[in-house]
This record gives sequence, structure tokens and C-alpha cells, in this order.
Amino acid sequence: MLKLLFIVGLGSFAGGISRYLVQSAATRFISHDFPYATFAVNIIGSFIIGAVFASIENGNNMTQEMRLLLTTGFCGGLTTFSTFSIELFSMFKTGDYFSALGYVLASVILSTLAVALAFFLVKSI
Repeated sequence: MLKLLFIVGLGSFAGGISRYLVQSAATRFISHDFPYATFAVNIIGSFIIGAVFASIENGNNMTQEMRLLLTTGFCGGLTTFSTFSIELFSMFKTGDYFSALGYVLASVILSTLAVALAFFLVKSI
């Protein structure tokens, strides 16, 4: 059990650092009017999770440790549903309903498409 906790923690560490780097790059190079970094990491995380689960379904003998490292750990540290929620709430609170609606629809649809794309890409290998 301690080994699995360490593996999840290691993945979370890497995912959190990756999220920070994406956030820093977005802040430096992209407009601050829209939460692009959160949007990007949620789609990237969805793609990774789709690829992992397709790989498992393909019969890849992925160990429990590797699955936990990549999904619960890395994707858990990388993706930002709680941040997404507070950003969405803030948009509603300030009356920016159009952006809020676009953000939620685009996030859900593109993240789901990223899962499907990764799943089918990995399944076809």
C-alpha cells in the first residue's frame, strides 16, 4: 500500500509541476481574458487518460503501478476541475455569461473528444 501511495504521489508531483509550467507559459504568452491554461491541461489530461485506458483495453499489460502513476497521479496533479469550477463561477459572478457558457461547453466537448481521439489512436496501434 505504501508503495502505491508513493507512486501516486510521484505522478501527482510531476503533474502538478507540469500544470505550473503550462500556467506560467500561458500567463506569459497569452491573454488573461480567458483561462487558457486550465482549458489546455484539462484537454491534455483527458487525452492521456483516454490513451491509458485504450492501451489497457488493447491488452497492454500495464501494471497497476503504471496505471496509477499516469491516471490518479499525473492526470490528477495536472488537471484542474476545481480550478475550472472556480473560474466558471467567477465568470457567472461577474456577469460574463457568454464566456462562461462557451468555456463549459468547449471544455466538456473538447476534453471528451480528446479522450476519444487518444483511445482510438492507441487502439489502432
